[in-house]
Amino acid sequence: MTTKSTQYQIATQTYVWIQNYQSQNKQITDHLDTVLDEIQQAGISIVEGWLDWFADPQVRDQLKLWIQQRQLQLPALYHNSLLHDPDKVNVSLDEVYELAGYAQELGTEFIVCNPIPIDWTQPIDKSDAQLKIQADALNTLGEGLQKMGMKLAVHHHDAEMRNAAKEFLHIVDNTNPQYVGFCLDFDWISRGKQSPLDMLYRVGDRLIHAHIRNSNNGRWTFAVEDGDTDYHLIHKQLQEIDYKGMLVIELAYEKDMLPVADIGKHLEHSLKYVKSVFEIT
Repeated sequence: MTTKSTQYQIATQTYVWIQNYQSQNKQITDHLDTVLDEIQQAGISIVEGWLDWFADPQVRDQLKLWIQQRQLQLPALYHNSLLHDPDKVNVSLDEVYELAGYAQELGTEFIVCNPIPIDWTQPIDKSDAQLKIQADALNTLGEGLQKMGMKLAVHHHDAEMRNAAKEFLHIVDNTNPQYVGFCLDFDWISRGKQSPLDMLYRVGDRLIHAHIRNSNNGRWTFAVEDGDTDYHLIHKQLQEIDYKGMLVIELAYEKDMLPVADIGKHLEHSLKYVKSVFEIT
């Protein structure tokens, strides 16, 4: 088997800080300057933020200033969108287009969109009709973002992996590769009792974004390290498809692990691990 030489860019998500501040009844948008400082001090200059930050004009202005002051990049933004309800799809799409337009001023290229489940806490599956509405909406969203010069990367959690990954594979099989790419979260695939390598094989060259995190016996680890998901094998398969997208470190903690004082140190440790496993110089 011949492998291809690939150099990845490493970024970080900000979800773990959202968790941390929420555990203290605080909002991350009131502390973004501190978060960006911790990211920079950990040795990372590429950030994946949240699209809904751009709904607040004051946050938009502050974020633009802080990103420029620290010479950071904000190429990707995450967003949860309700796309399976025919009465709410158009509102969801218009929201993404509006906020993505603001984000373009900071050089954002990728919208990482997670289709909202019927219930975040209960295992309620979408009907075939709802899945079709969702796939059609993702095609529309991807085409609309492409016209804006941006790319759509569909994200998932473990819910989409239920029933032999029925919902996730429906999206893969019923969306247009010209408009719809994917962001695989390998840890969520593992938590959903599916194989990250199998899902990576099904997505193939439609993978344009990737989230990196790990668990140990089903519990999130403070930093990315060896655990339930084998990133050594994932690295080999990413080489096979000549993946050139970002590797986004997305730390997350169980509720009984919060709050945490040294997230920046955990991010720095994660960066060293990812560089080692993915052979990044």
